[in-house]
Amino acid sequence: MQYFATQKCESEKMKRIQAIVDKYRKDPITRKAYMTLEQELNIKFKKGRAEGRAEANKEIAKGLRDDGVSLEIISKRTDLTPEEIKAL
Repeated sequence: MQYFATQKCESEKMKRIQAIVDKYRKDPITRKAYMTLEQELNIKFKKGRAEGRAEANKEIAKGLRDDGVSLEIISKRTDLTPEEIKAL
């Protein structure tokens, strides 16, 4: 915790860790791999959120359909087609 507060490497263990971190920060191949990984994770995160929203819209549409709400209104609110709503 002291390292995070002061950024000073006082123990031998912290000095070894800092040396490894510095080595990888300066290595262009490692930097590129890290940046690529971060981009991939962001893409997967956004895709997962979109899939979750789509699934939630289907559940909402099914519930509204079962409650007798018109397909046009459900379609307008969920971005599902009337055919997709009927198939739920």
